[in-house]
Amino acid sequence: MNFVHQDPEWNDLLGIVASATRRQIAFVEKDYWVTHVLWALDAQGFAIWFKGGTSLSKGFSLIERFSEDLDLRLDAGRVPGLTNPTLPWDDKNKRRRELGTAERDVWFDALNATVDIPGCTIRRNPLGSDDRVRSAWLEVLYPILHAELLPADMRPFVLLEVGQARIVPSVERSLSSWVHDHLTSHGQLDGFVDNRPTAVRCVHPMVTCLEKLEAIARKFDKGKAAADFVRHYEDAAHIVELRESLPPLEDGLANLVTRLDGEDRKPMPASSHAAFHPGEGHRWQELEAAWSAIGPMYWGPRMSLAEATAVLRKFLDELFTR
Repeated sequence: MNFVHQDPEWNDLLGIVASATRRQIAFVEKDYWVTHVLWALDAQGFAIWFKGGTSLSKGFSLIERFSEDLDLRLDAGRVPGLTNPTLPWDDKNKRRRELGTAERDVWFDALNATVDIPGCTIRRNPLGSDDRVRSAWLEVLYPILHAELLPADMRPFVLLEVGQARIVPSVERSLSSWVHDHLTSHGQLDGFVDNRPTAVRCVHPMVTCLEKLEAIARKFDKGKAAADFVRHYEDAAHIVELRESLPPLEDGLANLVTRLDGEDRKPMPASSHAAFHPGEGHRWQELEAAWSAIGPMYWGPRMSLAEATAVLRKFLDELFTR
C-alpha cells in the first residue's frame, strides 16, 4: 500500500484541497508533510512531546497561523540502539558540564542518523545548537513541488527543533492534515497508508501561553528583533480567549505559574509591562511592521496588536489577583 504522496495524481490532489479549503497550495503541501513527519517519528518508536505554535494549530485548533517548525522533545522510546543522554542538561560543575555537552552532541548526531522519514532526507544544522548543545535543528527535506509559492521567510523543509523544554502537563491528541481530512470526508483514504499520528503528547496550551508571555517581555526588554516574537502576541491571546475549551490543568493555573517561575526561571510579567502597551515609539513601529510581515502565514482572521495586548493585560491582571 502506498502513501498518498506516492499517487500519480498527488499534485492534482494538492490543488483540489487548496481550492476546497481556500488555502495556499504550498501550505497544503507542507501541512501534509508536517503530519507525515510526526507520524513517522511515532511509528519508528520515538517517545514524542510536541509543543509550540504548530501544536496549537494542529493539536488544538487554537490558531489559524501556519507554524512550520516542530518544537519537540524526542526520547529513544522503543527505537533499537538509541540511549537517552544521562547527564544533566544544565550543570554548574564545569567538568561534568563539558561531559554532558559532549554526550548531547553525540546524541543529536545519533538522532540525525537514526530518524527515518519515508520519502525524506534528514540533515542536522549546527546553527541549532548553543555552546552547551542543549538543542538541535534537524531539517527534514521532503520532495517539494511548490517551493516558489512559499512566503519568503518560510523554509522549504520541515524543521525539527529538538530540545529538553518543559513537557508537563501534556495531553494526548490525534493529528491530521488538510489532505487527510479531504480524503476522509470523501471516503478516499482507505486505499492509502494512514500516516496520521493518533496519540501525540501535546504540551498543554497554557504552558505555551505562559512561556510566550514571559518571552514577549524578556525579548522586548532585550531589544530582540520584533520578528522573533511578534507572533507570540496573537498566539497567547487566542489561547487566553479559548482557555475554557481546553482540558483542565490538574494542579491548577496558579501552581503552573509557580513552577515556571521557580523551576524554569520564567516569571510572569505584570500587565503594566511596556511590552503590553502599544505606543508610537520606534519599538512599536518595528512590532507593527513585523506583525504585517507575517500576514501571509495566516489563513484566518487576525487580531491586531492593540486587540491582543488588551486581552493579555486583562489576563495578567486576573493572574496576579487570584
